[in-house]
Amino acid sequence: MWRLGASLTIAAGLVFTVSACMPLRPVTYDPAPIVCGQTKSLHEGRIGFLNASENFSLASQAGVFLDEEFPGPFVWDRIQSSFGAPYAFSEPDAIVQRAQVYGFSLTGILWPYAEWDQKSYGLGTTCQGGGYSQSLPPHRCRPDDDDAYSDFVYQVVERYDGDGLYDMEGLCGSISRWEVIATPSRQQVIGGIGTFRGEAVDYFNLLRVTFEGVKDSCPQCNVQYGALDGTDEESLGFLEKVLRLGGAEFFDAVSLHSTSSHVASDITRVTALLESYHHPKPVWVTRLEAEDAPTFTDGLVKGMTEAFAAGAEQVYYPLLSSDARVVPEQNRIALIDVDGGPTSAYRVLQSFIQKLGKWESAEMIAPGRYRFDREGDVPLYIVWEASGEAGSTVDVVSGDLRVTGLDGTMETKNVDGMLVTADPIYIE
Repeated sequence: MWRLGASLTIAAGLVFTVSACMPLRPVTYDPAPIVCGQTKSLHEGRIGFLNASENFSLASQAGVFLDEEFPGPFVWDRIQSSFGAPYAFSEPDAIVQRAQVYGFSLTGILWPYAEWDQKSYGLGTTCQGGGYSQSLPPHRCRPDDDDAYSDFVYQVVERYDGDGLYDMEGLCGSISRWEVIATPSRQQVIGGIGTFRGEAVDYFNLLRVTFEGVKDSCPQCNVQYGALDGTDEESLGFLEKVLRLGGAEFFDAVSLHSTSSHVASDITRVTALLESYHHPKPVWVTRLEAEDAPTFTDGLVKGMTEAFAAGAEQVYYPLLSSDARVVPEQNRIALIDVDGGPTSAYRVLQSFIQKLGKWESAEMIAPGRYRFDREGDVPLYIVWEASGEAGSTVDVVSGDLRVTGLDGTMETKNVDGMLVTADPIYIE
């Protein structure tokens, strides 16, 4: 086995350098059919779905081509069954193959857990996690064998980086965004979610090893700090501890889970913390939970609007299906109905995406008053009454303009002195 970067001298005098992009061990391939859609550029859309695989077809019809699978298939234990065993990529390959048919660009979450590696900690309660038992191993401390884990990261990233070297057979695009687990500060065990067990220094070391493994294979790939939990007060403190250790060197962006009513303030707090350590980074809202404001669809539009105006690079919403047998309340916020068709919330989101188009900048003029500058088009204003007091009027534009409601009704009218309500409207 050749050391990375080593030179091999042939008798004829030729010298070949073993590329740093070559895997440490041969990769086992699972042949895949070559079926490619047109993968969209990240600049063609900034709205994504969490678990678009539930219905890639319907997701793409909404105008969305970004997807993050959560927890997803990139789990060490499920790809490598024991130390030194061949890597088995059939599960992630299947998702990548389906995604590329519809032109989706994926974000992968790397889960550094393998029971055969965790056993060095004793497999007791120290590393016991909580939640997602069907997807993640029960023990969730940082890897004991950094070298073995680093090779896992390298092999996974190399297979999907699209550089033509050791790629999945039939790969059309690439996976260029990798998140290092999700919500590492959530460490509850009994009756809660525990996706990681360890202190900030443990996550710092995990970030470092993962970052180096990703960049060794794919220097241009984006490594994301595992999602901050906007509902967890300790989440920001955990990030600050990692930053104090110098962790900003080992991630390119920060992932955030938040709610529609708090997303703007959450982004502002994260941005301020990063800047206080002189390491500004992009913030990606990889899970936005919509709330009534005063209705769910209002909350969905307001949350995304405020997130982009606060500086979010991208915003992902869960592609939920209606299923009253599992979570009755889920039907109210689902995008897919019980028959597999679009709900009214889906149509509102679809219209929102169409209205934004290929936008270049977003700003909050005042609470409830937002402007999106769109490439090759007039600015789009999204307006609603944010003060809670009746009698507010359109005060950011004037004249005869096109006004569209969330229900899709559209008319051209003079907006001077037009009253606005808590329901957002589009003006262009």
